[in-house]
Amino acid sequence: MTAKNIPLTSSILNSLDRFIEAKQDDFERECQHLELKIKDMAVEFKQRFPSVISLAITGSYLHPEFFSPVSDVDFVVTGLENERYFDAFLFIESRLNREIHLIREEEIPPNLRERFQKERRVLYEKA
Repeated sequence: MTAKNIPLTSSILNSLDRFIEAKQDDFERECQHLELKIKDMAVEFKQRFPSVISLAITGSYLHPEFFSPVSDVDFVVTGLENERYFDAFLFIESRLNREIHLIREEEIPPNLRERFQKERRVLYEKA
């Protein structure tokens, strides 16, 4: 018997609905946990990389309709020295236990920089 021969009974549909709801609940909990890890990481990042002027999140993380369990998290950093880039990258990735992208704002082409400044959530910024 193949899957296309199985009648879709209300019992099967109810089971499928419960499965989907459970997966959505799991994903929401994972996102809440990730948010806490991001906040904790930002506090540590500020202490570990004191020359950094700002650290912000951008990309799909800010748009729940595009963010998924396998999405990476995109960060924009200002004032990070070139020689500290990989230290910062590995620091964030290890704290979040998730794939990330780390973009130095200074390397964003001027014609795109305004877009990044509008579409970001600042985690910290020096006064």
